[in-house]
Amino acid sequence: FTCLKFHFKWATLTVFLDSVWLAPPPASSLSRESASLDPTVAKRLMELYASGMLPKDEIFTLSCQHIRYQVARLFDAFYFAKDFDTFFKVASWAKKHINPVMFSYTFTLAVLHREDTRAFSIPPPYEVFPSYFVPMDTMHQIYDQKMAGFKQVCPPESKTSILSISYKNKYGSNETLYDRFRHILPSGMFKYNNTGYEHNYHDNMFGGPMSFDVFNPHVDYKVSYFREDVGLNSFYPLSFRFPSWMNIKKYNFKGYFRRGELFYYIHQQMLARYTLERLANGLPFVEAFSYDKPIQVGYNPRIAHFNGEALLARPDDYNLKYSPNSLYMQLAKTAELRLLDAIDYGGFWNATSDSLYNIFNDDGVDVLGNLMLGSLGRRDPISKYYGAYYYHLLEALGYLAKTNNNFNYNGGATTLKISTLRDPAFYNIVVRIVGLFQKLKSHLPFYTSKDLKFPGVSVTNFEVDKLVTYFDMFDFEVTNGVAVSHPKDYIDYKYYASQFRLNHKPFNYKISVNSDAAYDGIVRVFIGPKYDSEEKIMTLNQKRMAMVEIDRFPVKSKFNSHDTT
Repeated sequence: FTCLKFHFKWATLTVFLDSVWLAPPPASSLSRESASLDPTVAKRLMELYASGMLPKDEIFTLSCQHIRYQVARLFDAFYFAKDFDTFFKVASWAKKHINPVMFSYTFTLAVLHREDTRAFSIPPPYEVFPSYFVPMDTMHQIYDQKMAGFKQVCPPESKTSILSISYKNKYGSNETLYDRFRHILPSGMFKYNNTGYEHNYHDNMFGGPMSFDVFNPHVDYKVSYFREDVGLNSFYPLSFRFPSWMNIKKYNFKGYFRRGELFYYIHQQMLARYTLERLANGLPFVEAFSYDKPIQVGYNPRIAHFNGEALLARPDDYNLKYSPNSLYMQLAKTAELRLLDAIDYGGFWNATSDSLYNIFNDDGVDVLGNLMLGSLGRRDPISKYYGAYYYHLLEALGYLAKTNNNFNYNGGATTLKISTLRDPAFYNIVVRIVGLFQKLKSHLPFYTSKDLKFPGVSVTNFEVDKLVTYFDMFDFEVTNGVAVSHPKDYIDYKYYASQFRLNHKPFNYKISVNSDAAYDGIVRVFIGPKYDSEEKIMTLNQKRMAMVEIDRFPVKSKFNSHDTT
């Protein structure tokens, strides 16, 4: 299996996994084939599989507690495989028998955590499950071309010599004929626009002073390009590298492990980055999610699950009091009140009420984050009392339609990690989550000058190039979105989607440092706003929560003055 050691395409892995067993073996064969797998782990997974796991054609969501339990058992089988050969066999069995999204999610986690798979290059989720990223109408065009017999006419890897001719465009940048005319080339390339400025054919009905849409209470479509960015939505599920069910002692993780603190950092930085984009487009700050007021901004995901079921849309000014999932809303409100009580009290009692866990210390943020995620254990009394605030909020926002049976069990964008960031209302939730952390941090001691200063080292100057952003096309393969008769056919069929994405020109910054000796340090670079949406200058205290960390690197300062670029 040396071909899997460094870089592999998902289609290639599919061929290899399918070739291990030409016919699906009985479920019990996992324990026989995997002699190097812990018998207890194999037995638990087989018992769970025999009792009924999520069917292969059903919707996978981590909102369900029993689905998270199934993911944990499957991860155990991947993680505790004693060698790579055993891990490969277990993955081969799971590929044939387990729900594909559950398999992909759990397999990716295992690859990230196993020591013998650290060098693997994991394919991006938007190539594995393109239907969660590409609009349904674009996927339908791809399906039509597949049914018409077109395979690959002009994908990016096979440009002809004429199309590869390079020249200087009017901006002074190098450009090829392929780049200039690819939007009209008859090929397996499908372009879609989610910048909020899509072409409007019905201009007699929309966009004018007497049109149907003349009353528009919000203009959040201006930042839809950010929320629906394929890279951003691929990053979010992978940022939960340590899910709520992972136990550091059970898996013997080494190194820095602060899941709750990472949960806060990711969401605070996500909110700050979204705030920058809103201010750049003249939009105000994001308001906190309200349990009692209608959700002003509606959202239509325009994407579908891998089985073809569309994610549900939410209209503007949706009133939550008419929502059929009032239970989730009540669970979220109750969990938040209990978290607020713990913050105001400075801690929480253990199950026997004889020991108080103090959260007014360096570990307080990490503990609070674990409480929000419900990470203390499924049977832990404290976890039962505080619930899973984060998941309750997502469920309250995602399941707004009435469901009578499991065939109708479907929700909106926030029911999946891979699409959560697309929903503008999610950022209202993030404001509420970050607000709880900030309330806790307001009780902690203030930083002193000694905490913030670096004695003997001073920054004397900072220079940075002008930051220029622009939209360009990003091409990615979506062949996995169509069915083929045999996995090897993925070699012949190649289809690509092309998305408008925000990009920037390369820029440099130079930091001049004066040091009285040689020191080891860490440089952290942030970018933040200067003006608010009304072009008023912001104070440092006003913009501190909108500062985004764009770089971090170790440095060894030298004696006297020197520059760091």
